Amino acid sequence: MSQSDLSISWQRRVLLKYEQILFRIIALPMALMPAPIAYGLAVLRGDYLFSLDAPTRKARLESLKRAFGDELTPSTINRILRDTFRLRSCERVDVMRLIGDAKRIEGLVSINGLENIQRSLKAGKGVILCSAHFGSYESSISLLSRRGLPITFITGEDWKTAPDHATSPLRRIGRVFLLYTPMVSHHLRRKSIITSDKFSAVKAAGVLQSGELVFTQLDKIVKRNESSRAISVEFLNSERMFLPGAITLAKSSGAPILITLIRRASDWRHQILDISRPISLEGETDVCLRRCVTAIESAVRERPALWRHWDRGLAIWVPNQ
Repeated sequence: MSQSDLSISWQRRVLLKYEQILFRIIALPMALMPAPIAYGLAVLRGDYLFSLDAPTRKARLESLKRAFGDELTPSTINRILRDTFRLRSCERVDVMRLIGDAKRIEGLVSINGLENIQRSLKAGKGVILCSAHFGSYESSISLLSRRGLPITFITGEDWKTAPDHATSPLRRIGRVFLLYTPMVSHHLRRKSIITSDKFSAVKAAGVLQSGELVFTQLDKIVKRNESSRAISVEFLNSERMFLPGAITLAKSSGAPILITLIRRASDWRHQILDISRPISLEGETDVCLRRCVTAIESAVRERPALWRHWDRGLAIWVPNQ
């Protein structure tokens, strides 16, 4: 690589960095704009990043090719790649529109299957909502909480307290804008359960015993120290490792599992949150896990641009951590 190529690469990295900072600054004012304008600008920003951010585009392209092989035409793959950039920008606007009473986004999201949650709660054993890093899931749990459904999010870090645990004032400020902590946690009624907490399973069981909901994601990255508990499942033409915690929790508590996924309409601003009926828990843990993973894989195959793990090279297991 020539010195000129290195210079261009360096310039692009700097440009991308400052573009991201600028977009975080203007994201809130954009969120206050009429929806067609706000999301229209987000789409334009996505197109700009698509043309500029070659490394991310390349990583996503390689992952898509591994997942779909020759199933997709080059033009289809190119459209999906462009849509991944557009969608990430739109998702940022989604979360910023949660400000205040969330009315700026609430009217843009339709919910299918809310009755499945309400019906399942009547049994008094709580409900486990299983999702993935798919679409604007941050907004979806906030909007469900707005409907009077107290949800406890099982995550790697607490959105309510994460900024306070950052190592420096500058990092705390950055995490507020990067993770949208104030916007999302503002509507959540319960403190998150941190997966690294050795009592996390007990806490989650307590939430369910109270007849409430927990929200978790099946496609979390599995670290090396967790690999002994993980189960290998065929996913997007590869064998990937998944943690069966949600299945184990459901079997021990009697709480049903509902798959919860949010997808975006072609106008970029309207969304549909789909909540499934309870997933069958018949069979061994690995069989039930595969059943849930299959439901998520079907959604990813139908709308691949909505899945956020393409950047990670399809990694659901990071062996070096």
